[in-house]
Amino acid sequence: MVTKEQVDHIAHLCKLKFAEEEKERIIHEFNVTLKEL
Repeated sequence: MVTKEQVDHIAHLCKLKFAEEEKERIIHEFNVTLKEL
């Protein structure tokens, strides 16, 4: 599972500020991708 904190950390490294709904979408996409591996 990808946590909100991990997404925040990635976003910080990329100098991006995601809206909360964007974070939820990204977390969902990460988890779907991980399940497919």
